[in-house]
Parts: sequence; structure tokens; C-alpha cells
Amino acid sequence: MFRNSLILSICLLLLSTVAKAQKDTIKYEVGFTGVGSTGAYAPFWLQSANYGQISASPNSANMNVGFSKDFNNRSTIFDYGFKADVLLQTYDNKTKAYFHEAYLKARLSVFDLVVGAREEHLGTQDSSLSCGGFLFSKNARPMPKITLGIEHFTSVPFTKGYLEVKGAVAHGWFTDNIYATNLFLHHKYIYFRAGGSLPFHFQYGVDHVAQWGGNEAGIG
Repeated sequence: MFRNSLILSICLLLLSTVAKAQKDTIKYEVGFTGVGSTGAYAPFWLQSANYGQISASPNSANMNVGFSKDFNNRSTIFDYGFKADVLLQTYDNKTKAYFHEAYLKARLSVFDLVVGAREEHLGTQDSSLSCGGFLFSKNARPMPKITLGIEHFTSVPFTKGYLEVKGAVAHGWFTDNIYATNLFLHHKYIYFRAGGSLPFHFQYGVDHVAQWGGNEAGIG
């Protein structure tokens, strides 16, 4: 089955453009993707490593339209960003549209606040070699969350960059009410990295994740 599903697979990026205004950092994107396969399902890794954007159907087509603003590269005390990306997905003779990513973010000094759903890479796994770790992966749509913390490695004062730290606390909402409703996610983590300008680095971190709340679907 796996071999047959890979006999013919076509993933076409027909159009992908990024426009940048002269006096700001807002980016505009439009993209088209098509998948065709002779198997019963779309190729496994194509479907599982794209944050739920590719349908399991062997034949599908997507259109993405969005705009975004990232943090500036310049070191500033306060900065902000946002993204809104609408995905129009067609498969099995049906079409649906939803926000794939939609979030606002702000930075004050080294602290980040993010509200909304966004693609994330959490943990220490190489995102180019797998779809993610045991807790978080790239095989599902982004979850709406509120995240507060230091999201990128930041030098610890008085260590001259040889010791860095990052960590955050997040509250999330499960949106697929299949077996239960009103489910929440609690996630907090802290990571340390030592090495700085040395040719080697040592990294250690701890994640704590809990699924809580919820009612059995159909019970109330």
C-alpha cells in the first residue's frame, strides 16, 4: 500500500509571492498546492509533515492567502507582529476554508507574548528529519494558545553569553471535539544551553504538559 501510494505523487507550488512595502515589514503571500496519487491515501510524509494542510485524500488542491509582520531584526525594547493565513482546501468533492494561522505577538525586552494559532517547532528534534517529537509534531493543525515567556535562547546576565536560557508557559484549547469537548492544554518548559562562542554546546531542558478539563462528547 505504501509503495502504491508513492507511484505517482505531484505537489506543485504554482505561485508563491512575497511582497514587501517600502516603509514597513508587512509581507503578503499567495500559494497554490496540488497533490495527485494513485494510492488510497496521499503519501504519508507529505501529509504528516505539513501541519495538517495536506488532506489524507489521494487527490486534493489548496490555496493559501495571507499577510504577516515579524519582529524586526533590530534590537528594540518593544516590538510586535501578526499573521493571518486563510487556507482554502478542496478534496473528495468538497471544499472548506479556515484560518490555518492567525495570531498576534508582542515582545518587551526579552519577553514574548503570543495569542492565537501558529506553526511551532518545540523541543530539540531536527524538524527537517522528522515530523516532530512525542508531545508535539507537525502532523496536526496549529492549536490556539496564549504563550508567555522567553521563547528564544537569551544570554544569562554576567555569563558573557556562555550560558543561555529560554522558557515559557502556555494555555491552549483543543478544537477537534471528537471524543470530548472543552479540553485544555497546559504546557510549560525551560531549557538551558551552555557553550556560547565555543565550538561545542550542551543543551538540557524540561517540558511539563497536561491535558485537563473536558466533557464526554454528546454528554454536555
